[in-house]
Amino acid sequence: MNEQKLTVETAMEHESANIADAFFSYFDNPLQFAGENIREIFEDFEGLELDDQDIRWILDSVCEDPREWGIFRDDNAIIIPTGEIEIQFEGKPEDFFEDPDDWHIDGNLAYCTMESVLIPIDLEKLQAELEDRVFNRLIDHVGILLSDSRGVYIPRDFVDLLSPEEKEYQERKNGIDPETWEDLSDPENENYWEAWQELEGSFVSENGTRIYQNGDLYEISKEMDKEAPEFVEIFWERFMQ
Repeated sequence: MNEQKLTVETAMEHESANIADAFFSYFDNPLQFAGENIREIFEDFEGLELDDQDIRWILDSVCEDPREWGIFRDDNAIIIPTGEIEIQFEGKPEDFFEDPDDWHIDGNLAYCTMESVLIPIDLEKLQAELEDRVFNRLIDHVGILLSDSRGVYIPRDFVDLLSPEEKEYQERKNGIDPETWEDLSDPENENYWEAWQELEGSFVSENGTRIYQNGDLYEISKEMDKEAPEFVEIFWERFMQ
């Protein structure tokens, strides 16, 4: 057997790779041929407002091998209908093809049926990739105010950052007890941590920022409140890991 002669299987393998490459590079609607489970995951993250190029890149990064060909139904895959393969060749069919009877030959063109190409998608990786994008977007809404190197002095030092006007605003708008400032002036105060817990949970600045301590003390932009609640939940789950 001449190993250089083309088989149907080799032709389909090459064609499926070419179609997959084209799909990840050029297809106008990358979810057009996506299985239901893939579509549902992207729908859960529609708030990311991903464009077609983003979606193609993500799918390419989470696809699996092998790319298969045949007739399929798989909700965890991209299934691209093809129809047939066309091969142009020179010379006699028997010199070019391992088995010419596997092909419909018309002059120097040969055809064989290939119903579709299947590209498996790793759904766990897809979910993680989209959650990463949520985290990376929402992290811009969080900045460090005080390092955890300050230890027990973080509450005291935060209060020291507040102007008299900001303290008055907290009392008037957020119901902070005026004694809170004195309680937080010394870590040895018996009410120190209780007062800090109350302030951390109630504090909203005149600019709409809030605070959160997880080791470091963070300032949370008011932009966080504009994000979808499910995105905020994903962010904090990852942030606290």
